Amino acid sequence: MRWLGSRSDVAGVLSATDVLVSASRDETFGMAVVEGLVAGLPAAYVECPALEEPAGPGRRRRPGARAWTTTTSRSRRWGGCWRSLADEAVARGLQRLPVDPALRSRYGAQPAADRVDAVYRSLTGG
Repeated sequence: MRWLGSRSDVAGVLSATDVLVSASRDETFGMAVVEGLVAGLPAAYVECPALEEPAGPGRRRRPGARAWTTTTSRSRRWGGCWRSLADEAVARGLQRLPVDPALRSRYGAQPAADRVDAVYRSLTGG
């Protein structure tokens, strides 16, 4: 395990990563978790509003995502959670997980760019 701190080369880091862990209890969106899942990484997270938003009837758990409520008294259990994800990744031969198409279509780079373009077109009259 390596703590890398703030990085600007997210795609490169994700391609060299086997498991994503987000222990933050104060996420406003959870983009790191979404990016990890879209990269096919298993992810353990405490809070990720992007994954927890209401999805209507048939809402399902995202492949590879594990929500985890943690407190100081449960820190050992939290460590066990991400270690189990790492063990599962090793058992898979470190192969990536299938990507949830709904995540990619909603939060992928192209859909995000299309939405920004649509806003600009609406503001400029086309």
